[in-house]
Amino acid sequence: MLGALNNIDQTIQKSTNLSATLWPELLDIVGLIPTFNNMSLNFIKQTGVACQFISSIESIELEKNTAIAVYKIAEEALNNIAIHAQASEVSIHLDKEDDRFKLRIVDNGNGFNTRVSNETKWYGFIEMMHRASMINAEVNIYSLKNRGTEVVLMFEA
Repeated sequence: MLGALNNIDQTIQKSTNLSATLWPELLDIVGLIPTFNNMSLNFIKQTGVACQFISSIESIELEKNTAIAVYKIAEEALNNIAIHAQASEVSIHLDKEDDRFKLRIVDNGNGFNTRVSNETKWYGFIEMMHRASMINAEVNIYSLKNRGTEVVLMFEA
């Protein structure tokens, strides 16, 4: 009986974690900027890699679909860094340029060759591009071998 209760507790915890991953409740409660700050702190806890969030913007009002797409693109970029980059430092920047917002996620990891054949599957990048297109945004990846990677998302409120 005790084993069954432990299994139920574990299942509830996994379900709660999955739910937070699919729809970050914090985003609804406090908005994008505090959520990015929390995201950087969680990245440090989960990976041990230094991560900071830097913003020249105090607050930003976004439609729900835009906010979740921006959040998910940042989340995917951080997941890719955690899995592939072997970085020791990561920074998340949010700024405004003219009438658009610019989200940059930069790491000092091993980088990679962005000029690869069509046979290579970059599911994370494809997912980021798809999410960006849903909100009429543009995402680009800049990377050099042994020089790190920068993901740049340009979007409108």
